[in-house]
Amino acid sequence: MVDVKNAPESGERLTTAQLKTSRFGCRATGIENNSDLARLARERIRASAASDRMRVIESDAAGSIPDDATVVFLFLPAPDISSMLGNLMNVLLPGARVIAHEHSRIGTDIPPERRSLLAGEMSVTVASLWRV
Repeated sequence: MVDVKNAPESGERLTTAQLKTSRFGCRATGIENNSDLARLARERIRASAASDRMRVIESDAAGSIPDDATVVFLFLPAPDISSMLGNLMNVLLPGARVIAHEHSRIGTDIPPERRSLLAGEMSVTVASLWRV
């Protein structure tokens, strides 16, 4: 996922998606419903070394996640994650992983396999993992 909001304006530092695609050769698809942020993400992708393995779809994430995805990272408000999780568990292939970055507890009937506290220099958050 290309995190446009936290990527540096200069483009000198690589985003998480750029690092993963460069280091491991995987593909990354970002889904962004804000056209300005989608355009900015595409510009940064074109300027990166991994531009052939990254793309951004301008859409609502709820219906746009490819069913052949092996890892889905959700950086959305907790209610949106809760509403999408059941569908993801039904459409993704067995073994796929759903990782959610949450600012507050996700209210869902599907408990995660694991929750991890992540502490950064300026923030603390909880990451949740579901394995399909």
